[in-house]
Amino acid sequence: MLLKAEVSSLADPTHSAASELPNDPVIRQNMWQASVLIPIGKRTVVFSSDALENKGGMQLSITANRLD
Repeated sequence: MLLKAEVSSLADPTHSAASELPNDPVIRQNMWQASVLIPIGKRTVVFSSDALENKGGMQLSITANRLD
């Protein structure tokens, strides 16, 4: 399977050094693309990322099922 993950968020304007004006939005982005092999019938984590705006994180898991 070809998998592409895109994660975007708005940065906190009070902590943004890239902004010239206080009202300029700053968008953070992570992008990842790869071919992945997923075993049939087993839940598999295929993408994991730290959250861009806090200390949290996220995961994408997939379970492939055989179609008969």
